[in-house]
Amino acid sequence: MNKVENILIVLANTSRSNSHREGLLYNLFKTYVEEAKKQGLKVTIIDLGKDRSGFLCGKEIKREKQEEFQIKIKNVERIIFFHPVLWSLPSSDIKAFVDKVFTPGFAFTTQKGIVYGQLENKSIEIFATTETRKWHEMFVSNNALSYFWNRIVSDKCGFRNSKLHLIANYRSLNDQQIEKWHEFVRKSITKYNQSNSILDLF
Repeated sequence: MNKVENILIVLANTSRSNSHREGLLYNLFKTYVEEAKKQGLKVTIIDLGKDRSGFLCGKEIKREKQEEFQIKIKNVERIIFFHPVLWSLPSSDIKAFVDKVFTPGFAFTTQKGIVYGQLENKSIEIFATTETRKWHEMFVSNNALSYFWNRIVSDKCGFRNSKLHLIANYRSLNDQQIEKWHEFVRKSITKYNQSNSILDLF
């Protein structure tokens, strides 16, 4: 197992409410950052909700911003995404980030129709919140979120490890369940290498 010392956290535009339920995703992000720093990890953050460069909205790719984000990815061993789920897929800012940052020549190459991932020395982990129940994401949506991250992004970019944690029906979670997720986030920092392509549904 490769030792992780540097991590990049990508936070989607989400509610910054102090409410432990309404602001659950943001609060889990803060718990992750706090615990990672406690464990001596160097933490870099890309907060898409605060990005005012127009990088994610404009049709033209802003090369300077693209290179800035790609350099940050190069300098870490692990990338963690925090995002809400909309239409069974990541929020639009996360999809735009993947589209404009994980580009050909940087994240993968194609030769004779075969894709070769270029980020094989890195891993990704995703924490996603959805208002729907777990069975809806698994059966009605046919695991679209898991397919997007584990099969499309991870396989194409060559990530050595991909883990997806889905916080389903989050608006109905009680205080005990919410605290359980915070504890899970803390423990995941040291246990991330133990399995591949996991979809955790509480």
